[in-house]
Amino acid sequence: MKATRPNGVLSILALGVLLVPAAPRADDKPPYDTAAAAMGAVTYKTYCAGCHGAKAEGDGPLAPHLGTRPSDLTTLSKRNEGKYPYTKVYHVIDGRRPVKAHGAMPAWADAFRESREGNDQDKVREKITQLTEFLASIQKDSRAPKPGTALALCVFSNPGFAGKCTESADVVEGSSAREACEAILACLGGSTCIKTYCGGTTIRQGWVLESARVVIAQP
Repeated sequence: MKATRPNGVLSILALGVLLVPAAPRADDKPPYDTAAAAMGAVTYKTYCAGCHGAKAEGDGPLAPHLGTRPSDLTTLSKRNEGKYPYTKVYHVIDGRRPVKAHGAMPAWADAFRESREGNDQDKVREKITQLTEFLASIQKDSRAPKPGTALALCVFSNPGFAGKCTESADVVEGSSAREACEAILACLGGSTCIKTYCGGTTIRQGWVLESARVVIAQP
């Protein structure tokens, strides 16, 4: 059963921080408000594209100048077990959930209050909601592979990366799982595909392929 869409604000804290009602929605292709997403696209282009890129893949013109590369915002569902983390995204945008890896990112609730919206809390909440809806609208398909699909399961490690990085890749007929994983490894060691793998980390050197095996997705 699909979760219902939030219908307003539960309360406003003394410091003016907005609370978002309802739990995150959990869909492979998250539902979103088309009109709100369209407005959010305008807000995204104005405030976010410089760092996160025109397609929200973490490759904006300012990205090379940041200490840590901005994340790929089209894979939020994929990185959250296929569920679009609506409330978490909202909280990151409004500043209640700071992004440690992205130190240059402001608390947009404060930024919007300093804009022409001024102290209109409803306008600020609306703008953040629209941006959250827009990000929901651009999520890449996070569904499981079709039954019978052969995939290479790749496990990488890097001294400067916390934990292991596990990724999967299609195995082309006649090739091995290691060959498919080495293609990802080449991307991790360069700059062309880094926004796609391992959470968009900017650590480009020192990656090691620890294991590679074929898995078959079953019905």
